[in-house]
Amino acid sequence: MTKVVIFSASKGVKYAPHIAAVVREVRGPATDFAKTRVEASRQRRLAVTKAASVRAGSVLQLLHGEQTVWVVYSGDKPVSEHPDIGVPLGELVEHADLDRRRPPEDFPSPKERASAARKKTVSKVHVPRRRSAKGDDQGAAKGDDDRAVDDKAVDKKDVDKKDAEDAEEPETPQDRPLSP
Repeated sequence: MTKVVIFSASKGVKYAPHIAAVVREVRGPATDFAKTRVEASRQRRLAVTKAASVRAGSVLQLLHGEQTVWVVYSGDKPVSEHPDIGVPLGELVEHADLDRRRPPEDFPSPKERASAARKKTVSKVHVPRRRSAKGDDQGAAKGDDDRAVDDKAVDKKDVDKKDAEDAEEPETPQDRPLSP
């Protein structure tokens, strides 16, 4: 343990000035990038909120130069743009494809986005089965042993099915070993 502390302290003293210089260089551009992303998200939310508040509202995403502009429509008439870039609405939407307009209901709410992200993450994470705190031999309630045996049987059936599926698949050239 002491060797690890001594080693990390010596490397920290040696490389700390370099790390600090890199952080100072990167901090500005990273902060600017984060601010622009937050502002773009804020403008989209404002446009969707405005579209929800007008009759037959819809939102159209356009590019003006390198900037994304959200145009709010009430029916077929453009009402506002977010962010306001100073270009008249008629000129901004002159060549736009109006079939790409989306109603505000198509945009997920923050709650729906969080739920979708959680589902996506949970599906990737393998959660092991919970065992009793006292161990397998002790502390199991009456009937828990039967469930554990049933779970193992189900797991074994699943493994057997997977093996059968793997056996049915033809061998691909990547699976074959290289010949000497």
